[in-house]
Amino acid sequence: MLAASLTATVLLLTACSPSSPGGPSPEQCDRLLGHPVETESPRLILVLDRSASRWDSPLEQSSVDAIRTISETKGAASVLLVEGAGAPPRWLVEDASLNDPATGRDTAAHRTAVSRAAACLEARVVDRAPAHAGTDLGEAIRAAVERGRTLGVPVSIVIETDGLSNAGPLDLTDRVLEQSVEDTVDDLEERGWVLAAPTEMAMTFSGIARTAEGAIAPPAAEWLRTFYEEVCTRIGADPCAVSSADQGVPDGVHQASPEHEDPSVNLPSITLSREPESSSFEVAGSLLFGGNSAELRTGAETLLAPIAACLSGGGAVRVVGHAARDGASADVDQRLSEQRASAVAELLRSLAPESTITAQGMGSTQPLPPDGTADPRPQDRRVEVFVDRECT
Repeated sequence: MLAASLTATVLLLTACSPSSPGGPSPEQCDRLLGHPVETESPRLILVLDRSASRWDSPLEQSSVDAIRTISETKGAASVLLVEGAGAPPRWLVEDASLNDPATGRDTAAHRTAVSRAAACLEARVVDRAPAHAGTDLGEAIRAAVERGRTLGVPVSIVIETDGLSNAGPLDLTDRVLEQSVEDTVDDLEERGWVLAAPTEMAMTFSGIARTAEGAIAPPAAEWLRTFYEEVCTRIGADPCAVSSADQGVPDGVHQASPEHEDPSVNLPSITLSREPESSSFEVAGSLLFGGNSAELRTGAETLLAPIAACLSGGGAVRVVGHAARDGASADVDQRLSEQRASAVAELLRSLAPESTITAQGMGSTQPLPPDGTADPRPQDRRVEVFVDRECT
């Protein structure tokens, strides 16, 4: 929960839901949000990341707590919607009061306003979806910070988003685990995006790597959390925090209609293909290895456990490593692909000793089907596991 002493808050939320049955009426909310706002009162800016399947999810408890805190201190709120590629963020609510400045803090009226604030604010923005495909989180953060600067008071930013920005300055397409966090943020600074925070700005990211499309692989989720920690630090916010949210979105989330779906960020993943009496797993190389390394990442055993489970009972297994054509010599690519295949095969042997497992490296001779570009692609760096049975 935010400290009551903060005099401005910027909160980036993922989505909202309608007020629950038995909540405040529209007339009661109009009165609450229509009070005059004192110049020096605390401010809360909600920036809603409602793209893809999160667009109509309810406020999370951390958000409700932040709203109640600002209401307790007789503050005001604005709501900013994250838009897609080529569109500026959209203000849905601007400077709406969250309590009556004329009431005493120990009065029943004050306590009633605090109890209604979150539901009333949520009702103003429910079912408001982006008009453009994609998620430009970078422009939303910029707009929130710039609004915070105009207040001339300390600011706290709480950012609730899955972090999967795929447009604008924070476009992470093909970057997660393929670039180091430091290099990715360095690129942002070179392009002039990283913002200078006003004095006394705190920042919290909440919900990073939380999606409805399925669990994000742990190494990718950790990269995302570390990336937003570094973004926060480079901006100059203090303190900075990134929550380690559980996978999955809150109860009550519904799949978005097609016009709200996002382009993919191309997160590294494991895919399973099945044929009668055979299966193949394709594992993104960056999930298992660092750049130009054949040393397995910490957690590789857990990541490969579902594959090992399919191998129980014995059988023939073939592990094939692949490299990308990124400027290295063919010999270097071949050696790296062989070493990576051998590392995976050795781990699988320890997990499924009854299987006969062989390893083979293909260098960069078997890129995935072309996508219209001659550039080397992260997807080409992969390890395939071929099994002589149908896995589930």
